[in-house]
Amino acid sequence: GYKPARREGTREGRWVLLDYVDIVVHIQHEDERNFYALDRLWRDCPLVEVDLDDVDASEPS
Repeated sequence: GYKPARREGTREGRWVLLDYVDIVVHIQHEDERNFYALDRLWRDCPLVEVDLDDVDASEPS
């Protein structure tokens, strides 16, 4: 798999950020998701569909 260039929040574990340079993954508990409302922050951005059915997670492309 891929290793993130940067990780934050792993100690607290309430909101973990994984920075893969081209994409950033946010993993949040429901309380943090509701409070910070990142969906509203980015709502004006275009939606990019990702088809994960064709991706083999064991091999990086």
